Amino acid sequence: MKKKILLALYIIIAFVVLCSNVYATVTTDLSLTRDKDKVKAGEDVIVSVNLRNISSKIASVTGYIDVDENVLNGISEDMIVKNNGKVEVVSGGNTQELTYAYAPTEPTDVDIIFNTNSEATEGHDIFFTEDFKTDLTADSVILKLKVTVKHNVSNGDLERAVKIVDLVAESTTTVSGTTTSDKSDKLSADVTITVDNTVPIDPTPANNTQNQNTNTNTNSGSQNTNTNTNTNKNTNTNTNTNTNKNTNTNTNTNTNKNTNTNSNTNANTDNTVAGNRIPATGAGSIIIPGLVLCLLGFVSYKKYMNYRDV
Repeated sequence: MKKKILLALYIIIAFVVLCSNVYATVTTDLSLTRDKDKVKAGEDVIVSVNLRNISSKIASVTGYIDVDENVLNGISEDMIVKNNGKVEVVSGGNTQELTYAYAPTEPTDVDIIFNTNSEATEGHDIFFTEDFKTDLTADSVILKLKVTVKHNVSNGDLERAVKIVDLVAESTTTVSGTTTSDKSDKLSADVTITVDNTVPIDPTPANNTQNQNTNTNTNSGSQNTNTNTNTNKNTNTNTNTNTNKNTNTNTNTNTNKNTNTNSNTNANTDNTVAGNRIPATGAGSIIIPGLVLCLLGFVSYKKYMNYRDV
Protein backbone atom coordinates (compact mmCIF):
# COMPACT_ATOMS: atom_id res chain seq x y z
CA MET A 1 0.00 0.00 0.00
CA LYS A 2 2.78 2.40 0.94
CA LYS A 3 4.61 1.62 -2.28
CA LYS A 4 1.55 2.52 -4.32
CA ILE A 5 1.21 5.81 -2.46
CA LEU A 6 4.89 6.68 -3.03
CA LEU A 7 4.64 5.75 -6.71
CA ALA A 8 1.60 7.97 -7.13
CA LEU A 9 3.41 10.81 -5.37
CA TYR A 10 6.44 10.46 -7.65
CA ILE A 11 4.19 10.55 -10.69
CA ILE A 12 2.50 13.74 -9.47
CA ILE A 13 5.87 15.41 -8.78
CA ALA A 14 7.22 14.43 -12.18
CA PHE A 15 4.08 15.74 -13.86
CA VAL A 16 4.32 19.06 -12.02
CA VAL A 17 8.00 19.45 -12.94
CA LEU A 18 7.27 18.57 -16.55
CA CYS A 19 4.42 21.06 -16.75
CA SER A 20 6.57 23.74 -15.14
CA ASN A 21 9.27 23.22 -17.75
CA VAL A 22 6.76 23.39 -20.59
CA TYR A 23 5.26 26.67 -19.45
CA ALA A 24 8.71 28.14 -18.67
CA THR A 25 9.88 27.70 -22.29
CA VAL A 26 10.66 31.08 -23.90
CA THR A 27 8.51 32.03 -26.88
CA THR A 28 8.88 35.08 -29.10
CA ASP A 29 8.34 36.10 -32.72
CA LEU A 30 11.31 37.07 -34.90
CA SER A 31 10.91 39.44 -37.85
CA LEU A 32 13.06 41.62 -40.12
CA THR A 33 11.91 45.00 -41.41
CA ARG A 34 13.46 47.56 -43.75
CA ASP A 35 13.40 51.35 -43.53
CA LYS A 36 12.47 51.91 -47.22
CA ASP A 37 9.78 50.41 -49.43
CA LYS A 38 11.89 50.87 -52.57
CA VAL A 39 15.55 51.60 -53.15
CA LYS A 40 17.77 52.33 -56.13
CA ALA A 41 20.97 50.57 -57.08
CA GLY A 42 23.79 51.96 -54.98
CA GLU A 43 21.55 53.02 -52.08
CA ASP A 44 21.69 51.86 -48.46
CA VAL A 45 18.92 49.98 -46.65
CA ILE A 46 18.60 49.65 -42.88
CA VAL A 47 17.31 46.22 -41.81
CA SER A 48 16.00 45.93 -38.24
CA VAL A 49 15.96 42.65 -36.28
CA ASN A 50 12.82 42.58 -34.14
CA LEU A 51 11.53 40.40 -31.29
CA ARG A 52 7.78 40.53 -30.70
CA ASN A 53 5.35 38.86 -28.29
CA ILE A 54 7.96 37.94 -25.69
CA SER A 55 6.65 35.44 -23.15
CA SER A 56 9.54 35.49 -20.66
CA LYS A 57 12.35 37.84 -19.77
CA ILE A 58 15.03 37.47 -22.46
CA ALA A 59 18.56 37.91 -21.20
CA SER A 60 20.48 37.00 -24.36
CA VAL A 61 20.22 35.77 -27.95
CA THR A 62 22.45 33.89 -30.35
CA GLY A 63 22.09 33.38 -34.07
CA TYR A 64 23.52 33.65 -37.58
CA ILE A 65 23.38 36.42 -40.19
CA ASP A 66 23.39 35.74 -43.94
CA VAL A 67 23.59 38.38 -46.68
CA ASP A 68 23.03 37.74 -50.40
CA GLU A 69 26.34 39.04 -51.74
CA ASN A 70 25.14 38.67 -55.35
CA VAL A 71 23.02 41.80 -54.93
CA LEU A 72 24.36 43.39 -51.74
CA ASN A 73 27.83 44.51 -50.72
CA GLY A 74 29.82 41.95 -48.74
CA ILE A 75 29.98 41.40 -45.00
CA SER A 76 31.93 44.03 -43.05
CA GLU A 77 31.89 45.87 -39.75
CA ASP A 78 30.38 48.89 -41.52
CA MET A 79 27.06 47.04 -41.86
CA ILE A 80 26.51 47.22 -38.08
CA VAL A 81 24.49 50.33 -37.22
CA LYS A 82 26.09 52.08 -34.24
CA ASN A 83 25.69 55.26 -32.23
CA ASN A 84 28.88 56.66 -30.72
CA GLY A 85 30.54 53.29 -31.21
CA LYS A 86 27.82 51.29 -29.45
CA VAL A 87 24.87 49.18 -30.60
CA GLU A 88 21.50 50.47 -29.47
CA VAL A 89 18.76 48.08 -28.33
CA VAL A 90 15.29 49.60 -28.03
CA SER A 91 12.77 47.72 -25.89
CA GLY A 92 9.38 49.12 -24.91
CA GLY A 93 10.54 52.71 -25.47
CA ASN A 94 13.73 52.22 -23.42
CA THR A 95 17.18 52.24 -25.01
CA GLN A 96 20.28 50.43 -23.80
CA GLU A 97 23.71 50.79 -25.38
CA LEU A 98 25.83 47.68 -25.82
CA THR A 99 29.53 47.40 -26.48
CA TYR A 100 30.58 45.07 -29.29
CA ALA A 101 33.56 43.38 -30.92
CA TYR A 102 33.74 42.44 -34.59
CA ALA A 103 35.79 39.33 -35.45
CA PRO A 104 37.93 39.47 -32.29
CA THR A 105 41.14 37.47 -32.30
CA GLU A 106 41.15 36.91 -28.55
CA PRO A 107 38.57 36.74 -25.75
CA THR A 108 37.06 40.12 -24.94
CA ASP A 109 34.56 41.38 -22.38
CA VAL A 110 31.81 42.99 -24.46
CA ASP A 111 28.04 42.72 -24.76
CA ILE A 112 27.95 41.59 -28.41
CA ILE A 113 30.42 39.49 -30.38
CA PHE A 114 30.26 39.16 -34.17
CA ASN A 115 32.32 36.13 -35.15
CA THR A 116 33.32 35.46 -38.76
CA ASN A 117 35.49 32.44 -38.02
CA SER A 118 34.45 29.49 -40.15
CA GLU A 119 34.28 27.20 -37.13
CA ALA A 120 31.77 29.50 -35.44
CA THR A 121 29.70 30.46 -38.48
CA GLU A 122 29.00 26.84 -39.55
CA GLY A 123 28.48 27.81 -43.18
CA HIS A 124 26.80 31.16 -42.48
CA ASP A 125 28.26 34.65 -42.94
CA ILE A 126 28.35 35.75 -39.28
CA PHE A 127 27.63 34.19 -35.91
CA PHE A 128 26.60 36.63 -33.19
CA THR A 129 25.84 36.44 -29.48
CA GLU A 130 24.18 39.31 -27.65
CA ASP A 131 23.82 39.78 -23.89
CA PHE A 132 21.40 42.48 -22.75
CA LYS A 133 22.11 44.76 -19.82
CA THR A 134 18.40 44.72 -18.96
CA ASP A 135 16.17 41.73 -19.72
CA LEU A 136 13.77 42.23 -22.61
CA THR A 137 10.09 41.94 -21.76
CA ALA A 138 8.44 44.11 -24.44
CA ASP A 139 8.63 44.29 -28.23
CA SER A 140 12.25 45.11 -29.06
CA VAL A 141 14.67 46.01 -31.84
CA ILE A 142 17.79 44.10 -30.90
CA LEU A 143 20.00 44.94 -33.90
CA LYS A 144 20.15 47.08 -37.04
CA LEU A 145 22.12 46.21 -40.15
CA LYS A 146 23.00 48.61 -42.99
CA VAL A 147 23.32 46.90 -46.37
CA THR A 148 24.06 48.49 -49.77
CA VAL A 149 22.48 47.43 -53.06
CA LYS A 150 25.14 46.91 -55.72
CA HIS A 151 25.27 49.39 -58.61
CA ASN A 152 24.52 46.87 -61.37
CA VAL A 153 21.30 45.52 -59.81
CA SER A 154 18.21 45.91 -61.99
CA ASN A 155 14.61 46.51 -60.94
CA GLY A 156 12.82 43.78 -59.03
CA ASP A 157 12.42 42.09 -55.65
CA LEU A 158 15.57 40.81 -53.96
CA GLU A 159 13.99 37.98 -52.03
CA ARG A 160 15.62 36.81 -48.81
CA ALA A 161 18.35 39.40 -49.28
CA VAL A 162 19.13 39.42 -45.53
CA LYS A 163 18.43 36.49 -43.22
CA ILE A 164 18.64 35.76 -39.50
CA VAL A 165 19.00 32.00 -39.07
CA ASP A 166 18.57 29.76 -35.99
CA LEU A 167 18.19 32.57 -33.49
CA VAL A 168 17.74 31.29 -29.93
CA ALA A 169 16.47 33.52 -27.15
CA GLU A 170 17.46 32.60 -23.59
CA SER A 171 15.86 33.49 -20.28
CA THR A 172 17.62 33.04 -16.94
CA THR A 173 15.93 32.98 -13.56
CA THR A 174 17.58 32.91 -10.16
CA VAL A 175 15.57 31.55 -7.22
CA SER A 176 17.12 30.99 -3.78
CA GLY A 177 20.60 31.18 -5.27
CA THR A 178 19.79 28.66 -7.99
CA THR A 179 19.88 29.87 -11.60
CA THR A 180 17.77 28.16 -14.20
CA SER A 181 17.92 28.76 -17.92
CA ASP A 182 15.20 28.38 -20.53
CA LYS A 183 15.63 28.72 -24.27
CA SER A 184 13.33 29.29 -27.18
CA ASP A 185 13.10 27.16 -30.26
CA LYS A 186 15.34 28.09 -33.18
CA LEU A 187 13.81 31.00 -35.07
CA SER A 188 14.57 32.23 -38.59
CA ALA A 189 13.37 35.22 -40.62
CA ASP A 190 14.31 37.09 -43.80
CA VAL A 191 13.50 40.31 -45.63
CA THR A 192 12.90 41.15 -49.31
CA ILE A 193 14.36 44.35 -50.74
CA THR A 194 12.59 45.97 -53.70
CA VAL A 195 14.82 47.76 -56.23
CA ASP A 196 13.29 50.52 -58.36
CA ASN A 197 15.76 52.49 -60.45
CA THR A 198 13.14 54.60 -62.21
CA VAL A 199 13.26 58.29 -61.46
CA PRO A 200 9.80 59.86 -61.00
CA ILE A 201 9.16 62.95 -63.13
CA ASP A 202 7.31 65.82 -61.53
CA PRO A 203 4.49 66.73 -63.97
CA THR A 204 4.11 70.17 -62.44
CA PRO A 205 6.44 72.67 -64.14
CA ALA A 206 8.27 75.24 -62.16
CA ASN A 207 6.00 78.21 -61.57
CA ASN A 208 7.27 81.59 -60.50
CA THR A 209 4.35 83.51 -59.12
CA GLN A 210 6.24 86.66 -58.34
CA ASN A 211 8.77 88.25 -60.63
CA GLN A 212 10.19 91.55 -59.56
CA ASN A 213 12.82 93.58 -61.32
CA THR A 214 14.95 96.28 -59.83
CA ASN A 215 16.22 98.73 -62.44
CA THR A 216 19.13 101.02 -61.70
CA ASN A 217 20.37 103.57 -64.25
CA THR A 218 23.66 105.33 -63.65
CA ASN A 219 24.94 108.07 -65.99
CA SER A 220 28.54 109.13 -65.70
CA GLY A 221 29.79 111.60 -68.29
CA SER A 222 29.11 110.12 -71.71
CA GLN A 223 28.78 106.58 -70.37
CA ASN A 224 25.41 105.04 -69.38
CA THR A 225 25.30 101.81 -67.34
CA ASN A 226 22.01 100.01 -66.89
CA THR A 227 21.83 97.19 -64.32
CA ASN A 228 18.75 94.98 -63.92
CA THR A 229 18.47 92.65 -60.93
CA ASN A 230 15.75 89.99 -61.01
CA THR A 231 14.44 88.33 -57.84
CA ASN A 232 14.53 84.99 -59.71
CA LYS A 233 18.31 85.22 -59.57
CA ASN A 234 18.60 86.61 -63.11
CA THR A 235 21.02 89.52 -63.36
CA ASN A 236 21.33 91.49 -66.58
CA THR A 237 23.87 94.24 -67.10
CA ASN A 238 23.65 96.56 -70.13
CA THR A 239 26.32 99.13 -70.87
CA ASN A 240 25.61 101.91 -73.39
CA THR A 241 28.29 104.40 -74.47
CA ASN A 242 26.93 107.57 -76.12
CA THR A 243 28.80 110.61 -77.30
CA ASN A 244 25.70 112.78 -77.02
CA LYS A 245 23.17 113.41 -74.34
CA ASN A 246 21.04 110.30 -73.94
CA THR A 247 17.46 109.79 -73.02
CA ASN A 248 17.39 106.16 -71.80
CA THR A 249 14.18 104.15 -71.59
CA ASN A 250 14.45 100.66 -70.06
CA THR A 251 11.64 98.09 -70.29
CA ASN A 252 11.88 94.77 -68.38
CA THR A 253 9.55 91.92 -69.18
CA ASN A 254 9.88 88.78 -67.01
CA THR A 255 7.90 85.60 -67.68
CA ASN A 256 7.38 82.53 -65.51
CA LYS A 257 10.08 80.73 -67.49
CA ASN A 258 12.67 83.12 -66.15
CA THR A 259 13.05 84.78 -69.54
CA ASN A 260 14.22 88.33 -69.10
CA THR A 261 13.93 90.70 -72.04
CA ASN A 262 15.67 94.01 -71.87
CA SER A 263 14.83 96.65 -74.43
CA ASN A 264 16.89 99.83 -74.36
CA THR A 265 15.72 102.75 -76.45
CA ASN A 266 18.17 105.61 -76.79
CA ALA A 267 16.67 108.83 -78.08
CA ASN A 268 19.50 111.23 -78.90
CA THR A 269 18.63 114.96 -79.01
CA ASP A 270 21.02 116.67 -81.41
CA ASN A 271 21.27 120.45 -80.84
CA THR A 272 23.82 121.20 -83.58
CA VAL A 273 23.25 123.62 -86.50
CA ALA A 274 22.26 121.80 -89.68
CA GLY A 275 25.24 121.28 -91.97
CA ASN A 276 27.65 122.51 -89.37
CA ARG A 277 29.65 120.57 -86.77
CA ILE A 278 29.77 123.57 -84.43
CA PRO A 279 27.11 123.52 -81.73
CA ALA A 280 24.53 126.32 -81.79
CA THR A 281 25.76 127.85 -78.57
CA GLY A 282 29.32 127.84 -79.90
CA ALA A 283 28.23 129.57 -83.17
CA GLY A 284 26.62 132.41 -81.27
CA SER A 285 29.73 133.03 -79.25
CA ILE A 286 31.86 133.35 -82.47
CA ILE A 287 29.55 135.46 -84.78
CA ILE A 288 29.03 138.37 -82.35
CA PRO A 289 32.77 139.05 -81.75
CA GLY A 290 33.30 138.71 -85.51
CA LEU A 291 30.76 141.48 -86.27
CA VAL A 292 32.41 143.72 -83.68
CA LEU A 293 35.81 143.17 -85.28
CA CYS A 294 34.39 143.97 -88.72
CA LEU A 295 32.85 147.18 -87.43
CA LEU A 296 36.11 148.26 -85.80
CA GLY A 297 37.97 147.43 -88.98
CA PHE A 298 35.58 149.54 -91.05
CA VAL A 299 35.93 152.53 -88.69
CA SER A 300 39.71 152.21 -88.81
CA TYR A 301 39.66 152.03 -92.58
CA LYS A 302 37.56 155.28 -92.86
CA LYS A 303 39.94 157.09 -90.54
CA TYR A 304 42.85 155.86 -92.63
CA MET A 305 41.30 157.14 -95.88
CA ASN A 306 40.55 160.57 -94.33
CA TYR A 307 44.09 160.80 -93.10
CA ARG A 308 45.43 159.91 -96.52
CA ASP A 309 43.38 162.61 -98.29
CA VAL A 310 44.74 165.25 -95.97
